[in-house]
Amino acid sequence: MFVTAAGPWHEGDPLFDFELCLLGRFRRSDVEVAWDPREKHLPPAVDARVENHWRSALDQARRRGQELFSGPLCRLDAFEVRNGRLYLSLSPTNYRALQGTSGGVWSGGLPAAGRADGLGVNALVVTADTKAVLVRRSENVFDRPGMLDTGGGHLDPTIHRREGRPDPFAAIAAEVQDEFGLRSDELLLITLLGGVRHLPGFKPELLFGIHVGITFATLARRWRDAPEAAEAASLESIPVSRLGRILLERRSCLTPSGQASLYCAWRMGITARGFLRTPDPGSPGPR
Repeated sequence: MFVTAAGPWHEGDPLFDFELCLLGRFRRSDVEVAWDPREKHLPPAVDARVENHWRSALDQARRRGQELFSGPLCRLDAFEVRNGRLYLSLSPTNYRALQGTSGGVWSGGLPAAGRADGLGVNALVVTADTKAVLVRRSENVFDRPGMLDTGGGHLDPTIHRREGRPDPFAAIAAEVQDEFGLRSDELLLITLLGGVRHLPGFKPELLFGIHVGITFATLARRWRDAPEAAEAASLESIPVSRLGRILLERRSCLTPSGQASLYCAWRMGITARGFLRTPDPGSPGPR
């Protein structure tokens, strides 16, 4: 297994809107979650500013006809890779706190103790006919409407659980099923590929590759009747062999999540059936 938890290779590089924190191939059995149910409250001065920002965001969403609500999330307190396993330490937070403590709200960003650090999950879905799926975000979503993305959301500690603890694999499986209309038995392989922080927001996110047992044409038909189909305006497919090129050519159109999903899948050698090569850890990026 190739695993690195070193700093980002592109530190200071303006190419992408994320900082790479973790790269590897992890199965569900390779990931262990420590859950602390005690919420880490924001400092009063920070929370007051968060509340003002949240009220402004709600007003903006109403004017634009967009959906926005403060659902429960998991705060990423710490992570560690040890002996080929990934250990995540999580605690409760919410979307209001995540929105209000992002680096885009605070000039220069907040220190870690003052951030919500709500953990996102995102996946590049690969179909049976070797296509990777991109999503054009609907104008009805609050965050980055109209941009290209992959598929995902956040880890909800109240519903995405396994053995009494929040489970990022359950979260990403539920998200792609709801967004694309997939069945659980059609998710053939779910692999955790990396972790990033968005720039300038600092939001942490886990990136997955998901292989499904249907073609892109079938998925595109099924998507229109999916529970969360309204979050996307359209779908498009790209060959998995061109991920690196697409990432460079269209990076300005991609969300940070979309950029990071393509990047991690490219670095980990995604193919139609899995991950059959281990890239050079020193490889600087797509050319």
